[in-house]
Amino acid sequence: LASQLVIGQTKGFFREDGLEVQIKYFTAGSEIPPGMAAGSIVMASAGAPNAISLAASNFPMRVIAQIADIAGAQGVVVRPQAGIRKPKDLEGKRMGIVKAGPALDLFGKFSRTYGVDQSKITMANMLPPDLLTAFVKGDIDAYAVWEPYLTRGEQVGGKLLHTGTYSYIPGAEGPKRIFSMACVLFTLESFLKDNPNTTLAILRGLRKAQQFLDDPANAEAVLDILTGPLNIPKPDLKKIMGRNRYQLQI
Repeated sequence: LASQLVIGQTKGFFREDGLEVQIKYFTAGSEIPPGMAAGSIVMASAGAPNAISLAASNFPMRVIAQIADIAGAQGVVVRPQAGIRKPKDLEGKRMGIVKAGPALDLFGKFSRTYGVDQSKITMANMLPPDLLTAFVKGDIDAYAVWEPYLTRGEQVGGKLLHTGTYSYIPGAEGPKRIFSMACVLFTLESFLKDNPNTTLAILRGLRKAQQFLDDPANAEAVLDILTGPLNIPKPDLKKIMGRNRYQLQI
C-alpha cells in the first residue's frame, strides 16, 4: 500500500536527507494502533481507519500525509462452487472478514449498495492469512480483505466479485466506486513536536519516491525494488499496484 516508503528506503532518498529508516511489516494495519499507544511505534503507514481509531480515543497523534487511494485494492472474493454469482447469493453462506479497518467498512458499503442482508450471513473474524487458509479448506465460502489476498484468492480458484472501485458481477462488470479509502502516514504528536526536522526529511524522501514512482520509465525498476521485500512475484505485484492510486498529499 505504501510503496513510496520502500522505494525511498531502497533508493536512498531518506539517506540523502540524513536518515536511516527501518521499515517493519505488519499483517494488518489494525496491529499498529496498539503499538503506537504503547510507544513502540512512533510513525506508521496504514489505512485511514487505523489512524481514525486513535484519534477517536483522543490519543495525541497526527496524520501528516495521504500516500495512496487504496479503495481498488480492497474487495470481496467468493467461491463459484458455492453458487455465489451476485451479491444476494452471499446470504445463507459462510464468510470471513477482518473485523477491524477497511474490510468491514468495504463490506458494509457493498451490502448497502446491493441490498445484502448481513444478518443472514455467518461471519467469522480472521486475520488475512487465516482467511485464505479457511477459504482453501472450504470452511468459508467468501471473504472481504485487501491485497495481496484478493489476487491469492483468485489463484486458488476464487472469483473476485467486487473491489471498492470495480464490479466483477456477471452482467454488471465495469468501473463502480462503492468505497473510498486512503492510506495515510501518521505519527505521535510528541514525535512531531520533538523532531520537526526528522519529520520534514521523511516527507522530502517520500516526495522523491513519489516522483520516481510517477515516471513511466521506472515501471520495471519499481517492480524490481518491491518484489523482494513484499515477497510478491512481479506479475502479481504489477496487477496489485494497478488497483492502487499512489498520490502523496502532505
